[in-house]
Amino acid sequence: MESKALKRISILKNHVSATQPTEVTIVGGAAVDVIARTKDIAKINNSNIGFVDIKYGGTSRNVSECITRLGFGSKLKFITSIGKNDSFGHLLNKSFDDLKMRKDGIHYSSDFPTAVFCAVINPSGGMEIGVNDMDCHPNLPISHIKLQEKDISSSKVVLVDTNVSENAILETLSLAKEVKWTIVEPISLEKSSKVAFKNILPLISILKPNDDQFEDVYNLFKSYVSTKVSRFTTKEEELLAKSEIIFEASKVLSEKYNCADKLKYIVITCGKDGVRLVSRSPLKHDHFEAVDVKVINAVGAGDTFCGGLISGLLHYKQEGIEMLSSAIKLGMRCSTLTIQSTENIAHEISKDLL
Repeated sequence: MESKALKRISILKNHVSATQPTEVTIVGGAAVDVIARTKDIAKINNSNIGFVDIKYGGTSRNVSECITRLGFGSKLKFITSIGKNDSFGHLLNKSFDDLKMRKDGIHYSSDFPTAVFCAVINPSGGMEIGVNDMDCHPNLPISHIKLQEKDISSSKVVLVDTNVSENAILETLSLAKEVKWTIVEPISLEKSSKVAFKNILPLISILKPNDDQFEDVYNLFKSYVSTKVSRFTTKEEELLAKSEIIFEASKVLSEKYNCADKLKYIVITCGKDGVRLVSRSPLKHDHFEAVDVKVINAVGAGDTFCGGLISGLLHYKQEGIEMLSSAIKLGMRCSTLTIQSTENIAHEISKDLL
């Protein structure tokens, strides 16, 4: 009797949470990371003594956790796909419950299992082999995204990571065409290419690559305009010239597809070199230096930065570049905590950082 009552209370809590007004929508990957570390050099075709740890990952899941820890969880809709009946999906579901995250945006797939990344790490920290099973992400149904139209279109901030398909990215950004802050996280070289699909680029207001992904995106679009980038005396000159080409490509695509050209900022995370912000109008560059701390784990640093950045866009009341600068600084404070932690998202992150 008591368990039925508790279950009913849980259902009611989920219903109340699900009906909270959505201010931020995150679309992308959630995964379980299974990390095995051998005590000694791994012997192939043998059972090796070591340690096995399970962590919760996926770019958008990590971003969502950071936003939740900063106090905006009830205003966040996280759209992702996990397996309907597999054990890893149950683990992820429990992690969402533990964080008190909303689950009304999750698609439970009967066709694809929950995303899992498995790696064997040697004693010095290098990866011997890694295996990923991520088919659920690019197969997130477009129909599921369309069901979330009201929340997406009414959000203040929308982020999409490129784990999902090109069509899923385009559908999300099209639904968010009136949203001021639309952000795309390019993820990797292979997945950065999705930014060049149809008119995705001009539907983004903030492009957020790391320094390697910035080069990937520039290479995707450098043929769109006649301007050629040659040698420069400073890194800033080169950065501005390449950014200008990306901005010009956005203009070309907006005219081709008859859509608004929203791209205003490129926020580049550069590891120990901090963050570089390139603004479109007027074209200029601002550098935010990183704090020098001991790095314990850099795995979730970029995702943590994104979560802090988005939370800053929700929290601060300034306008334009001033608001974005404050949000970047919050993202960097959060990221600094994560790189000093063993977790993908530092548990020390809280609303006290705001």
